[in-house]
Amino acid sequence: MADRRAQLRPHHGNHDGAAAVEFALVSVLLLTLVFGIIQYGLYFWASQIGSSAVRDAARYSAVGTKDCPDLQATVDDQISGAAVGSPTTTRSYSANPATTGGTVTVTVTFQALDIGMPFIPLPGDGEITQSADARVENVTSSSVDCT
Repeated sequence: MADRRAQLRPHHGNHDGAAAVEFALVSVLLLTLVFGIIQYGLYFWASQIGSSAVRDAARYSAVGTKDCPDLQATVDDQISGAAVGSPTTTRSYSANPATTGGTVTVTVTFQALDIGMPFIPLPGDGEITQSADARVENVTSSSVDCT
């Protein structure tokens, strides 16, 4: 009778290493999720820094306190930690020459940091473009378009 019960019982063999195999299968998805969160966090952080930089640049341009090289250097300094390479900064006025009451638009385009995970795509291949408008309050000799 005892032999019969032993035959009906399922075989419980050696399960050494089963947890390691299960972890190996799950870790790929877990690490993809973690690195995806980090990559998108860096992307949205860079987007916010770019937005803040162009708002500041638009305010400087509205009161005519920065000429083109100074404006571009200010924007470069603000986004240097979040951008790869050199950003492109442009400034344009709604009226040429600039007039009080008109609008100034500052735009910056740059490449966001990328941790290099080929299977985690970024929107627009990581290129960020931010724009800000401001009402021109003061026209000076530095109130010219920048390209």
